[in-house]
Amino acid sequence: MPRTLPTGADAELIALLAARGVKVSGYQLERWRAQGLLPRNPYRSLGRGRGRAAHLTPEIIATAELLGRTSRQGRKNADLTELVKGMSAQNPAVVRAACITGLTDLAHQTGAGPEAGAQDRLDAAAQLARTQRHYGGLHNELRALVAEHGLDVDDVPELPPTDRPALLELALRLFSSGRDEVGLDEIADALGAAWNWPQDTVEEMQRSLARSEIEARSRGEDPWDDLPPVHDAHSLIAAVQDCADTELLHTAETVTTTSSYQMMATLGSLAGLAQPTLPLAVSPEAAKTMLRHPIWLTWGQSNSQAGAFSNASQAFAIAVGLRTPGFIDRLADYRDFLRGLLRLDELAIQLQPSAASTAPSAPGDVGPR
Repeated sequence: MPRTLPTGADAELIALLAARGVKVSGYQLERWRAQGLLPRNPYRSLGRGRGRAAHLTPEIIATAELLGRTSRQGRKNADLTELVKGMSAQNPAVVRAACITGLTDLAHQTGAGPEAGAQDRLDAAAQLARTQRHYGGLHNELRALVAEHGLDVDDVPELPPTDRPALLELALRLFSSGRDEVGLDEIADALGAAWNWPQDTVEEMQRSLARSEIEARSRGEDPWDDLPPVHDAHSLIAAVQDCADTELLHTAETVTTTSSYQMMATLGSLAGLAQPTLPLAVSPEAAKTMLRHPIWLTWGQSNSQAGAFSNASQAFAIAVGLRTPGFIDRLADYRDFLRGLLRLDELAIQLQPSAASTAPSAPGDVGPR
């Protein structure tokens, strides 16, 4: 397949997907077509004597977006085989080892390996923040598509952009270094850089956080306790190592099945909004319901990306579940919500063989006529 620059309809498709945060190449499009995954662009006449030109259809756009969102980007994801094997066999030792491997891989990527020093962690976080592919905009894109179908989206929050290197670098430092090496004042710096706050606003937040820290320490309390929990690499690995076998298996099963349903629901929403006849398409009304769900806003959208199904990402989600009291119960409820959204129980009934086809044949009956 040639690696020439795409033109015409393919160039238009690549630009359209790029605007939605999905990066594909002309080579990928041709590879998907050769595999029978993506329809070829149909042609239409430009008028008498003017020839014809390829054009895009809603089905092609939706299918290419689904493929782009679920295909591997860049470095190959770690293999999920061992984690899946361990869960299938209900073997906590295998699940534990797979999770620790995934978290250790993440730790090395972010400079939190055992040989890394403070400067190594700073450098790694800054480098990853500059080069990490930002997926932001999926929620807002779905929200806009729902609005295009005539639904009121005023009750669906519009989220700020997530392609903010300053915030990402702070999150990576918290993961690799823990909160002991990150000052509360740096939160104000990162937020100010991310949203272009005036300097006096940043300084006021720094003073407020400093006062809170002093007051908390004077009471013998941890100043981080009033903030969202910080999940650093070493704490997550310890959570996996120390939890009971039954808790680990239950958490892993809940996280992985909900992640699968979430990916299906996200792709189904894109399909339903672009081409309602595609399999497992989710209606605009149902998609809106998902966009309003608190678990979607805090967990689901980040677990709708291609990288969510690497061993490292699943291990991270499992470990966070172990360290967050009550979250796995809420996630299980969300999983049931997604099952209903996807109508999986209805689909299972439809796929059941009919009583007539499974009944034993009468003597002399040679099969259907």
